[in-house]
Amino acid sequence: MNILITGGTGTIGRPLVASLLSHGHTVYVLTRRGASHKEEDNLYYVHWNPQTGLMDYALLDKIDILIHLAGATIMRRWTKKYKKELYASRVYTMNWLYAIWKNFNPPKQVISISGLGYYDDHGEQWITEDTPPGNPDTNFLARLAIGWENAALQWKKRNVPVTILRTGIVLSETGGAFPLMFLMARFRLLAVIGNPSAYYSWIHISDLVNLFKMAITGELPADVYIATTENPVTQEHFVETLYKFARRRPLIKRIPLSFVQPIAGEVVKYLTFSLRARPQRLIDIGYKFQYPVLESAVKDLVRKL
Repeated sequence: MNILITGGTGTIGRPLVASLLSHGHTVYVLTRRGASHKEEDNLYYVHWNPQTGLMDYALLDKIDILIHLAGATIMRRWTKKYKKELYASRVYTMNWLYAIWKNFNPPKQVISISGLGYYDDHGEQWITEDTPPGNPDTNFLARLAIGWENAALQWKKRNVPVTILRTGIVLSETGGAFPLMFLMARFRLLAVIGNPSAYYSWIHISDLVNLFKMAITGELPADVYIATTENPVTQEHFVETLYKFARRRPLIKRIPLSFVQPIAGEVVKYLTFSLRARPQRLIDIGYKFQYPVLESAVKDLVRKL
């Protein structure tokens, strides 16, 4: 199949593209860097810019599946300007694709990433796909995730099946938070920030890539899914596990949120939300995680670093 991907050079995109190519698909990666990427057999980089309208429009007619991964990183200090970039990179890009695609045959399927930022802090309570979203007036990440998902769901108006994967912490050896956190553990600098009992919901990159493949083949029916394991852990457990595999002891075990927030800004508040997610719809279809517990996931990633 011909698959078009936004965000195809990111932490999720790189291993997903490699997996799709290994299964015989032809992959087109939308990029703003044009020819700076090396093309391979069945892998093409397509220069685009939604702000200027730059795009190879003729390509759209032959696309079977659209995968939306694009999004500026949340792991930096948020200014008003950067908040607009966070929103535009996720929501405006998909709205733009939907608008320009009206003059072409629609894809047969749309798959989009989303995030557990969709929810408010739930303490020790379990979250499922049916849990109501956070308040978009007071929770920026909820507003972001709601807009992100609505941008994908509008494809249903053209009778296109839509699958949304709400991720938590994506554990990968090549990007995201894990390599930096593990490095900090090795230097004994990693610490619990704020509430040690706050829950982290996570998924190994291999399981997430597998869910995308299952969505493409139809093994995963079009729907909204929580894409994290059945075994979320507390922030304290998460940090202790990294120290266990780093074979180190922390210099400082805990840092008060009030100390970090003036330095890192608003983002820290959301990163310390307790999001104890249960992937109920994956459980219902009988999905078996390759890495169901944190220790097995970290062990696998550490040997690849």
